[in-house]
Amino acid sequence: MLLITRPSAAVNPGEFHAQFVSSAIFINCSGARDEGTARKLSAAFKRGNYRNVRSVRRNSTPDETCWFAGNNWWLSTREIAPHP
Repeated sequence: MLLITRPSAAVNPGEFHAQFVSSAIFINCSGARDEGTARKLSAAFKRGNYRNVRSVRRNSTPDETCWFAGNNWWLSTREIAPHP
């Protein structure tokens, strides 16, 4: 289970705080799941280090901190930069 929170102020509105808080298995909702993304995400969990995820980023190019990239979103091990 991934806890995602919107920061009170962020440099980029497409960035959110994120932290895995527990293991969970969800029952597939027919037609609502992207099987390709699901397979890639499963492989990412098998590689480990998911507890290092610190943010969700949208509509930006994944960088070296990318733990997993989906379609127009990615999970990063980098904290969100505070708003100046």
